Amino acid sequence: MTGAPGDAPGYLVYASVGSTGGLIHNFSNLGTQIREAACLGRTLVVSPPNLEARHNRGHLPPPGWERYTDLENSLLRIHYRNGDSRDCRLSVVSRDDFDSLAITNTECLRLPGESPVSDEQNRSYRVISKTLPIGAMTHDTIPLNHYYDRARIAGIGVGFKPSALVESLAGPVLRALGKEYAAVHFRIIRLEGVLSRRKFPGFGAVCGWLVNCFVKDLKRLIPPDMPLYFMTNHHAGNYHEHLAKHFTVFTYHRFPQLRRLLSPPEGPPDNYLLAQAEYRIFASAGIRVGTKDYGAPTPMTRYLMMAGDKPDNGLPHNLVKTSGNFMVRLLRRDGHL
Repeated sequence: MTGAPGDAPGYLVYASVGSTGGLIHNFSNLGTQIREAACLGRTLVVSPPNLEARHNRGHLPPPGWERYTDLENSLLRIHYRNGDSRDCRLSVVSRDDFDSLAITNTECLRLPGESPVSDEQNRSYRVISKTLPIGAMTHDTIPLNHYYDRARIAGIGVGFKPSALVESLAGPVLRALGKEYAAVHFRIIRLEGVLSRRKFPGFGAVCGWLVNCFVKDLKRLIPPDMPLYFMTNHHAGNYHEHLAKHFTVFTYHRFPQLRRLLSPPEGPPDNYLLAQAEYRIFASAGIRVGTKDYGAPTPMTRYLMMAGDKPDNGLPHNLVKTSGNFMVRLLRRDGHL
């Protein structure tokens, strides 16, 4: 990974990257660091993702972002308060390339992650090194509004381009689905916390029952003749049995290149790579439906829109909020969905 600073005064590096988490958690952290670097006009020194083994069947995936995203060709869109905007590529450099510069300690200013960088500090030091508290997430810690107010920035969007590996995995699925298809992302986060597999071994069956509760809502949103790609982090659920009665359902099980990610002939699985390939499929769907709150487009969807590869067709439908099913409304009211 390389990135030329250009007129940037130097580098922004995070000496610690906060809490571990899943891929979306890590993309959120990285996106916030990229926004801060852009506000300062600096090149971000990118640390490897801080992924958890528990989301990958107990195995840590190979280190590095390059399996999941092409950072060098990802995009940044800066929106100004006067209505103008500009697009540019990310100014990033890998930790190894940064370390090879052997910059002296006298050229480095160390700050807590929550401390904004002043104009004088930004001018005076080649490296700004920040540290996050253990368990912190950068989007909760970094004071972006401080920078936005000074620069009259309304917001910064980061679009993460899929890696060539992700595109190669998603390509056969996209061709099988055709131009018009729907994608459903089924993840019940709060219920997952209440009925974890350790405490409730029948969690997969519960999720299958919940999918059945949502069938009428899905039939309202998705035409019966439209192919449907179904993705979930609960691989043990019997979802297909419920959905196949009403839709032509595609899952990762139908595609050898995706199945092998969880049961490779050699080496550990990479559920994170499967997730990223499925997010790529989700991003291009004409109808996108999920059980999460979507306050903004996913990072990959945003990239496709910024690159002109996808129209802006709004946020995914939120099944939980719009469901007409009595049990869904009851679970939502009780705080379980």
